[in-house]
Amino acid sequence: MMKPQPFFWLLVIGFLPIQLLACDVCGCGSGASGIGLFWAQPRNSIQMTGFLQRFQTANESEIRTRDHFLSLNLVFRHRLTQSFYGQIALPYHSNRRDGRLGHQSIQGIGDARITGHWIAWQRDNATRSGYLEIGGGVILPTGSYDPTIHDRELPENFNPGKGSWGWSVQSQFNVNAGWLSYILQAEWKAYAPTTDGYRFGQEASATGILAVNRLRSNRLQFVPWISGSFQWVQTDQYGNGQDVHGTGGMAVLGGLGLQCTYSDLAVGINAQLPVFQYFSAGEVSARTRVSVNLGWFF
Repeated sequence: MMKPQPFFWLLVIGFLPIQLLACDVCGCGSGASGIGLFWAQPRNSIQMTGFLQRFQTANESEIRTRDHFLSLNLVFRHRLTQSFYGQIALPYHSNRRDGRLGHQSIQGIGDARITGHWIAWQRDNATRSGYLEIGGGVILPTGSYDPTIHDRELPENFNPGKGSWGWSVQSQFNVNAGWLSYILQAEWKAYAPTTDGYRFGQEASATGILAVNRLRSNRLQFVPWISGSFQWVQTDQYGNGQDVHGTGGMAVLGGLGLQCTYSDLAVGINAQLPVFQYFSAGEVSARTRVSVNLGWFF
């Protein structure tokens, strides 16, 4: 059987759902709960991840609005059988806007996720190893959701929760060949309508990662990597079926990361910069995103 290498503790690129209310200039919310295959290693683990996303208005002639979305995610993963494991994740969100109305902020528990992951194929020989993983699960409406949040001139997705049930499907293909590791990841998410009929758009992403996994000294290992990802978010809809202005979009991002592993402990940092983006009808510009990861495998 293949023995997973520490390089698999790689951060999956978070989703970047950007949604606005009509007449909002910079309602750049974050659906990046940080719950997904943070470290793509099928072992028992406890993980903590901090993920910061920043946005600002793209039109410099207007009063500049800046949004900051910080997510802290606690993830517990347990292997149930030789080829199947479950995962429970709970995020905490702190969202802040600096703009025309001064400083506005909302904090709270986000929507929990329960997922299952099946190792559909794996191979291990003298020259290379790899596996294919398929998973999915539900998104629980545990986060607070205020349907009247726009009375404070904030968009719906400034809420810590989305106010409805959701579901996700994801896959991952990993290959080790010599000093290099290749990882392909994909995920899709969708949501049911909220109690007032608002529906957040579907989300999809695909990511490729190239890692160097043989830089080590005794029990200490360094894993540098580069990544590229494509992200797409569908337009939101009101209860009457009409599209919400300024929501949805797409982006192509490039990233750099480094992870340090000592025995069963790991710490990593990752930064991503949009290469191409078109969110919120071009009214919003995404800035560099940064994540810090901590993990204990047992």
